[in-house]
Amino acid sequence: MDGSYLSNRAVIEASRDFVCIRLATYESKEEAEVMKSYFVGASGELENTMFALIAPDGKKIGRAGRSPGFVYADAAALAAGMKETAAKYAPKQEGKWELPVMKNVRLALDVAACDGLACVVSLAADKDAAAKQDEKLAQAAWKESIAGKFIYVSVTNAKELEAIKGVTKKSGFLVIDPDTYGLEGKVLAEIDSKTAGKELETALEKAWKLHKPVEKDPQEHIREGHRIGIDWKTEIPDTDPGPGGKGPR
Repeated sequence: MDGSYLSNRAVIEASRDFVCIRLATYESKEEAEVMKSYFVGASGELENTMFALIAPDGKKIGRAGRSPGFVYADAAALAAGMKETAAKYAPKQEGKWELPVMKNVRLALDVAACDGLACVVSLAADKDAAAKQDEKLAQAAWKESIAGKFIYVSVTNAKELEAIKGVTKKSGFLVIDPDTYGLEGKVLAEIDSKTAGKELETALEKAWKLHKPVEKDPQEHIREGHRIGIDWKTEIPDTDPGPGGKGPR
């Protein structure tokens, strides 16, 4: 599905007029309730993937489904539908770039491992410092050379980093390489918290080159996970009845 829809260049271009949300699914009770108001599968329960276009007032536009393929015939139809929808909701003013952060380090590592990406941790002493760092990181994250290459998370509690090896800084930007199942990680690069602008972009580009994604056969990956006893515990029960439901990443 990703190769034919979400990785299609026309869809990527159309997505620039949208706020694209990476769903937490079974990692957020509050979000799960919102998702269920848009779509539930044949089981009548929340399933582990969903696609929907949402208006600025939070109302669903058209149909929703488990993926774009449940709603649009192909990538061209999806891109055309997105452009048509975006034209109806032209922004009234220039928006502010926000950092697309995951809920916590545990989830960020898991998602990064699933997607074959590196993870960037914005580590700060308190919420005020974190807000300033995240703003600088957001400016870099959406640049053409950086967009789509990292999973992001903002942290003020250093205890969240216990599963990551090689952390020496108490603040700044940490580029992390997740392990195969996203349970642990190691530091690829540490970037000073004062770094900003083009300097930060360059540092992230250099760190990205150090990440070596591992190609995985999904079925073999799951079998090996079961063999070595990996069992991911979700925040709320996993109610997906299909093969994409319960089990390690």
